[in-house]
Amino acid sequence: MFYSKLNAYDAYESGLKTRLDQRAKCGSMPFAIYKLLECHRDFTNRGRELARIGEYERGNKAIMHSFAHCSYLDKSVWAKHLAAHNCFSLGRNLVGVLHGLAGDGVPAAVVQQITHAVNRRIPELLKLGEFSRVETKTDWKRVGKLLGTGRCDLDEFSDQCISLIEWVLDELIAAKPSHPSGPFRSFAVERQKSLGTTGRGSD
Repeated sequence: MFYSKLNAYDAYESGLKTRLDQRAKCGSMPFAIYKLLECHRDFTNRGRELARIGEYERGNKAIMHSFAHCSYLDKSVWAKHLAAHNCFSLGRNLVGVLHGLAGDGVPAAVVQQITHAVNRRIPELLKLGEFSRVETKTDWKRVGKLLGTGRCDLDEFSDQCISLIEWVLDELIAAKPSHPSGPFRSFAVERQKSLGTTGRGSD
């Protein structure tokens, strides 16, 4: 995790540069939806891990061996790096791959609309990511006990990362790409079931 020592802005730029360097060497991505699904899975899994860490910090020691991304001994180190990780992923696995949506059969107008909307959201998201990184690094004893409650910046940042990638995927579901990559169709079915249950819709 070389980006773990970077601030939110530098981590994002590093992620984006990694993808651009890959494109310069190997060419543009032939498709992108599979990578967006991976990004969504990564963000949601890490959000669940934060909730588990918070539960442990609030006294539930029975779950000490249930962590998926870290051990109970290094949970604070992992949590302190999460903001940088998500910012790196926003650059590399979200913004950096949107150009490939054309290969999934997404109309050019939809790709342009999604790209514009995402780019508009990124500055405020990075600002929140940096707040959460600093807060978690400098005030762990307080933040650790708040994880999973929605009452700390890291929770809000994690939730907003998930919200953004879910918005993108909801827009793609509505666009009905002609030949999507990855398990997109099964994801779309489960996502629409979930939205039907919760009464939510795409923004």
